[in-house]
Amino acid sequence: AIINLGANKLEEQICVVRVKVKDTESETGTLEKLRKGPLFAAMEEAKRQSSFLQRSLQGEIDEPSKGIACYPKFDFVMTNPPFYSTLKEATAPRAGDKRSRTDMSTNEGVYTPACHDACKGTDESCENQDAKDAHVVGGDVGFVAAIMNDSQYFRHSVTWYTSLVAKRSSLDDILRRLRTLDGVWGNRGQIRTVEFRQGNHRDVGGKDDDERGASDCDDRSPRVRWGVAWTYERSVGRCSECVVLGGLQSFEVSVNVGGDSDDKAKKAFDEVASRLTAYLEGLRDISLKCATQMRNRRRCTDAKSKDESGDGSRQCELVMCVTAIEERFFNHIRDPSTRSPMPNRDEDNNNLPSEGHFIIDAFVDSVKDGCNADGNIIVRVHLEMYSHTKYGTAAVNKIRGLMPGEIGRTNRRWRRLLKKKTIA
Repeated sequence: AIINLGANKLEEQICVVRVKVKDTESETGTLEKLRKGPLFAAMEEAKRQSSFLQRSLQGEIDEPSKGIACYPKFDFVMTNPPFYSTLKEATAPRAGDKRSRTDMSTNEGVYTPACHDACKGTDESCENQDAKDAHVVGGDVGFVAAIMNDSQYFRHSVTWYTSLVAKRSSLDDILRRLRTLDGVWGNRGQIRTVEFRQGNHRDVGGKDDDERGASDCDDRSPRVRWGVAWTYERSVGRCSECVVLGGLQSFEVSVNVGGDSDDKAKKAFDEVASRLTAYLEGLRDISLKCATQMRNRRRCTDAKSKDESGDGSRQCELVMCVTAIEERFFNHIRDPSTRSPMPNRDEDNNNLPSEGHFIIDAFVDSVKDGCNADGNIIVRVHLEMYSHTKYGTAAVNKIRGLMPGEIGRTNRRWRRLLKKKTIA
């Protein structure tokens, strides 16, 4: 690594530090091996580098019980971890095409916590440890887990922690660990994943993915890697990572209103908004609170009707929106003095957004030629839903599943009620 830095004249921009676990004297005067991973060594070195001092926390000690001193403030940590947990795994031919593994040193390709703690990184000592430490989680999962452990100490010193991941099974394991990581708790707004496919994979004709214009999964490179990131910063309520996809996204409601034709549309919108509020706030299993306001909704348009700026094929339109969140969080938003601490429930955690586990935005909009044969106004309800936890996703799916029948008054309950009303 140092040779590569010198060849590219980056010695002054990049600092290379060899990570070693040291015996540390505890407060009781005994020597013990603290559970410090790769990030600790890098942060200790950064604290000694004058170029980083301008971004320090200025002496602020966020967790004095853990002995956190003044460390520089970084926007992100990025790591390309060792992918293998044993030397045997790193040197065995690939399972598919039996090609040789990439030639690399043990420290580059192998990470086993016990091996790194006790063997000083030599090939011979690590090979002897393979059988002894087969039960120890190593490789990219073990390395990222060590970064997670360190991130608990530096949660206020680094905004985002990121890592490359070699296998899908490793990504799944890391995501499981993030669900129980203190301060993250699996909140979808605090975790990001991305898939990387190499664009230089060439077919028999010599063309790579970009040249072939490959867009289908079947046509793209089979060489895949994943990226994972997490943060301790509280996410916003409406973020792209938290959008609930699939299932019911919109439905139409037929509304019979009287009056002039100019007033019918407005009356129909008000009626649907009133029905939405009554349904959402009348649920028995969960207590919701609604707010109705005019909000911008981005709608898709065809290529001929792009906005004037030409930046894309989506335009904003001001439409009526009914927003629903849990009542206990709604009260916290209305009264800022009560925002902390958050409401205490088993499924809650301190890093939830102000809006809580989920948000449901129901946009009330018209449709083209919005009248049916009976003269009723056709109103379309577009749902934009955001969930930050498993609990939130389950609640959203349950709530939206009953919406068409309740708002359109076409389910069995409403048919009975309307029949009784007609008879009366």
